[in-house]
Amino acid sequence: MRKVLLGIRKPKVENQKSLTKYLQKNQVDTINAYYLSDSLYLKLITEDTKYFSKYEVYNSKLEKIAPKDTLVNQCYGNIELILKNIENTELWKKDSTINNVCNIEKNYKAINGSLEKEKIFSGNDNYIVFYWAKFMGKYTKSILKIASEIQQQKKPNLKVITINMDKNIEMSDSIKELEYNFN
Repeated sequence: MRKVLLGIRKPKVENQKSLTKYLQKNQVDTINAYYLSDSLYLKLITEDTKYFSKYEVYNSKLEKIAPKDTLVNQCYGNIELILKNIENTELWKKDSTINNVCNIEKNYKAINGSLEKEKIFSGNDNYIVFYWAKFMGKYTKSILKIASEIQQQKKPNLKVITINMDKNIEMSDSIKELEYNFN
């Protein structure tokens, strides 16, 4: 019997246009929207299946930080509240789990098709990276709603970055055909 990922047997292979349209439909700015190289994509999804719908926060020193209150991640309302108050350093602690900044900086492609490589992590006090995948349905919509609301706050020293984790047309055929099996 074939295993199914959260009810999705074969997640659709996406293209830049469909990803851009999805972000726009969810009122998320596409300027800082990216997808990853094959190698980093595989690395992340094999480390943790939550990379299909999660967030990470980095400070100006590019250290990964996390809420001091571990219960925050139990509810999207709490996540939204803590992320909107990111400048309150009393709510955050250094996170010792894997820091992906260097890998992302070397292995990204812009969803909007821009070929210019810019430094994503440069000149801001804080960065919030939202990982999302269309096939994750309501989980992605919830995380993108938070991203949209934070972007609308237009905080000058905060950069919101969205990284798509769907299979896309630029990936190698072996990855496009990859089946997700979660226990």
